[in-house]
Amino acid sequence: MFHRGQPGRAGPAHRKFSSLETPAGFDAECGRILQSLSLQLPEATGGGGRLIAVTATSPEEGVSTISWALSVFLARLEASRVLYVDADFETHDPRRPLGRAPSPGFLDVVLSDGEVRGAVQKSAVPNLDTLSPGTARSPGTARSFFTRFEKTLDGMRQSYAYVVFDSSPPLLTPFSAVLAARCDGVLFVVGAGVAPARRVEQALSRLRTSGARVLGVVMNRRLR
Repeated sequence: MFHRGQPGRAGPAHRKFSSLETPAGFDAECGRILQSLSLQLPEATGGGGRLIAVTATSPEEGVSTISWALSVFLARLEASRVLYVDADFETHDPRRPLGRAPSPGFLDVVLSDGEVRGAVQKSAVPNLDTLSPGTARSPGTARSFFTRFEKTLDGMRQSYAYVVFDSSPPLLTPFSAVLAARCDGVLFVVGAGVAPARRVEQALSRLRTSGARVLGVVMNRRLR
């Protein structure tokens, strides 16, 4: 289920929820999410695309399921180029959408100051490309890293209409909040019965503190 965020109010107590339980429900809910994104995301500047981060309190709440479903939906509906980025460098689960995808990946591109187009893979879905996390595991903290990081994001904006980041939980790695703050908006996934409300509030607070724009919360009952 999805409900739009309200300025200055990002906690679950301020959201109305609906659920994702069936494949048909996925399409219907993705449609509602897309409608809300169209209303809330700022206009792309300089002809660039929009960056959307999807994250949660813990790895068990279905972020990958939501991220992948939204990416596929956007690619099919918009008929424009979409990039799905596995930006979860902490979860080594072969069941994730890209499985054990080949390198180079997202962080490898950033750390080598390379180009995204040399690392993306075509998916079976028309208009949808994918980018694995790669082999690098430390985002780094040096100023040079963030300069390259910004350059990589700019390159994604110029190449794709939408970029969806399947991101690590902000309570697990600080890089998640850094990435979220540089995106146009964040979707926050809450797995039914997974994380206590206190931890959800802590994760949302960390995102708000970073400057991230939380667009809304998705209640996921179909966990992965």
